[in-house]
Amino acid sequence: MSGLRVVLVLLALWIALQTGSYVTTSDIEGPRNIDTGFKRLDVFFKWQIAALAVALVAAAAGFVGPDKRWRKRLIGLAPLGLTLAAVGGLALVGLIIQNAQTPDTSFRPTTAPAATATE
Repeated sequence: MSGLRVVLVLLALWIALQTGSYVTTSDIEGPRNIDTGFKRLDVFFKWQIAALAVALVAAAAGFVGPDKRWRKRLIGLAPLGLTLAAVGGLALVGLIIQNAQTPDTSFRPTTAPAATATE
């Protein structure tokens, strides 16, 4: 099998693992509680770790072999780049949401005590 075909097979496997992570996570039934949430995260991250491993192998496969074509390297790096972009995007969204939900406590005007507090 040529080097480009190996990279394309790894790319298809990566796509299947990514899709499988979302499909298997949505199939988990149960009440909406913390146990179900942790089970979903557990299943999701197991599939995502397998997809990351395939992405790393695809990136390495893009650079090995006698043919040094840029297209093969680009196809090999695509899964890894997309995975890193997704992780970075999720981290950025998490930071934005956390900063938006944190109240600004730097300025609080002083107020007089309530009238009932001195009685």
